[in-house]
Parts: sequence; C-alpha cells; structure tokens
Amino acid sequence: MEMTVNLTDYLNTMVTSKVASGLYESPSEVVREALRLLDERDRLRVAKLTAASTAIGPDGEPLNRQPRNTR
Repeated sequence: MEMTVNLTDYLNTMVTSKVASGLYESPSEVVREALRLLDERDRLRVAKLTAASTAIGPDGEPLNRQPRNTR
C-alpha cells in the first residue's frame, strides 16, 4: 500500500536521524514503529479509562470505598 505523508521539518529531521543512527533501515520502518507505539499507547489509555469507569458507582463514589466511621 502506497501512502504519502507530509512531516514537519522537526519530524523529518527526527526520522532522518533515526535512520542515520542505524537503528532503522528506512524512514518507513521508523514510521511503522512510531505507529505501533501510538496504537499501544491508545490501547493502554482505553484500558485505563475503562478500568476507572467501572470502578465508579452511579453516585460517583468509588465502588471499593470503605464506609466512613460515623460516630
């Protein structure tokens, strides 16, 4: 699949630097790795939000909250 992507000068320099360092063989490899990391970050964010939303009751209080000692 062919795709053209326009990068800012900063991002272009970053990609070029990564390839020049020998860590990656091509600009496409750098972009693929960046997209894999973005996908991983997004999945973690969704998992954290899901966990947080299921830990809150309808009254907005945490479900695992200890009852207050009301003397």
